[in-house]
Amino acid sequence: MKREHADKLSKLLEASDASLLPRLEPDPFLPARIRALAEASRGRRQRAGRWLRASFVGAGLALSVVCGVYLGSGLSAAGGPAGNGDSEILSAYYDAFTQSGFAVEMDDVLEIEEEESNEG
Repeated sequence: MKREHADKLSKLLEASDASLLPRLEPDPFLPARIRALAEASRGRRQRAGRWLRASFVGAGLALSVVCGVYLGSGLSAAGGPAGNGDSEILSAYYDAFTQSGFAVEMDDVLEIEEEESNEG
């Protein structure tokens, strides 16, 4: 077997006529295959990038919530405005700023604040 292979190889190398050599035909679908592989690779990278961005956003959101809870509990434990019995005023301010009727609600806040100052 090895001998036959060596004989065929020596005939090819000794051939002086180029027509005796085997012809290689270019693959007509090679450019399309290369494009398809490149697009598939690009799609995998984009999906990985989206997943990575989404995980960073989720981690940032979770960290923000934890920091907000920690800071909020620290403020109430420190005896700030919410610790002095002014929670009604703070909730009225919150309600006033988060609702669409800001001016009407602000009057209510001011009335509560006047009542608190008159009592105290």
